[in-house]
Amino acid sequence: MSFEIVRHAFVMVFGNLRNSVKVSALPLILTVLATFVLPALFGLSAVDVASAANLQAMIAGHPAGPIASVVAFFIAALYFFSMSWIAVGWHRFILLEEYPRLIPALPLRQVLGYLGRSFVIGIVVVAVGIPIGLIGGAAAGPFAAQGGESVGVLIALFVIVLMASILTYVWLRLGIVLPSAAVGAPMPILSGWKISAPIGGTIFTVSLILVALNLGINLTVPALLGGVPILGQAITLAVSWTTLMVGASILTTLYGHLVENRDLV
Repeated sequence: MSFEIVRHAFVMVFGNLRNSVKVSALPLILTVLATFVLPALFGLSAVDVASAANLQAMIAGHPAGPIASVVAFFIAALYFFSMSWIAVGWHRFILLEEYPRLIPALPLRQVLGYLGRSFVIGIVVVAVGIPIGLIGGAAAGPFAAQGGESVGVLIALFVIVLMASILTYVWLRLGIVLPSAAVGAPMPILSGWKISAPIGGTIFTVSLILVALNLGINLTVPALLGGVPILGQAITLAVSWTTLMVGASILTTLYGHLVENRDLV
């Protein structure tokens, strides 16, 4: 069933490719434009902004001054707002059959509610990830240090996949409430964990599949396209877009099944 859920999510996205693009094109274009235009308006480079967004650099005092930090914060805020805008539009298309226009609707209340809940869930995932990272790092470190020994590398890789899968699992179970915010029927965040308990094992297997796919792509694409930077960047952008849309589709599927009693696939 887990493979069917993931396959169904891909079918949702690419079987409705025209609407997928309509939902996401404008928010992505605005984010990309802001990323390149805003630093230039203040006489900053992309390196200045990237460095200013680094916590250690901010504490030490970035040479570009506080303006770079403000620009970096604004770009990050716009990025997360745009991702929420896309996700809300996609949830509403699938669940409410609200077809997107070329300039997608911006239900500001739903987008802000979605963004706020995503932020809270993100904090929970980070809090869970700290002890898991410490334990996983201690477990994988000795094997990774063996370097050339393939068995050690595989064990270390397995530990990394397991850690990432646990965090993805927490995100998916709590994130079931996100589509509810998108359709204007918000639910308490912890209710997502409760209502998803009956299919917790299925969700964990979905998490494993997603992490394995993501890892496989990230390992193979740079190796295949390392000599063609522009093509590599285009592929990376396409992969990031697919990850966002497929992830939103999986949450939509889980919400539809657990809250609206729809078939799981």
